[in-house]
Amino acid sequence: FLFYHLNIYNKSWKVIMFRILIKYILQILITFVVLVNISYAAGGIALGATRLIYSQDKKQASIPIINSTGDKRFLINAWVEDSSAKTIKSVIVTPPMLVSEPKAENSLRIVNTDQSLVQDRETLYYLNVQAIPSVSKKELEEKNNVLQLAILSRIKVMMRPTKLAIQIDEAPNLLTVSRLNNKLIMRNPTPYFMTIINLSVDGVEQEGLMLAPFSEMALNKTGSTILFQTINDYGAFTQKTKIDIQ
Repeated sequence: FLFYHLNIYNKSWKVIMFRILIKYILQILITFVVLVNISYAAGGIALGATRLIYSQDKKQASIPIINSTGDKRFLINAWVEDSSAKTIKSVIVTPPMLVSEPKAENSLRIVNTDQSLVQDRETLYYLNVQAIPSVSKKELEEKNNVLQLAILSRIKVMMRPTKLAIQIDEAPNLLTVSRLNNKLIMRNPTPYFMTIINLSVDGVEQEGLMLAPFSEMALNKTGSTILFQTINDYGAFTQKTKIDIQ
């Protein structure tokens, strides 16, 4: 009988301690969330473009970095990688690291050293810009726990040959859609990466997609009328394109 009550007591004690532990962990997490330094939320680090077009006949391309905060400094770290997140060492970002002051604008230069890129189509890379907000000595003294969040911006870098067969403005009108085995196939016969947005099939909205040069992709829905837009070199939407499928 005594052993039974001791066993019940031990189980109750473990439950109580487990609840206390969970409550303590939640308090810590809440404290961290509350103390997250979000003074840059009203402003912050922004890139001067949503994509970068690197003409391969140029020695370099550049993109501005804008710090719109009034009192926050950021440590900026930048690098270029491919679609598999592998760093491209032949494309150099200078400076690779810098300090962005409040209300200031800096510039990153991208230099391609690879002379063996294909010349009949674009090559796609990604520019990553990581911004880490600074913490003042006063903030550290006033707050026991400060969680700093790094902001990562990632934009497309189009490595564009100079002597392509068609101009980029012509590319959206050259996209085609056909029916194959009760599926709709969208084809890109151009040398450019085409980002498709506001895509709909018979009025039903579909997910956007990106078509690589000289590639095709099956859509998730079949139908007879396709509407879509693309994104141009400046990050703006092109005019709507309509394709009727027989």
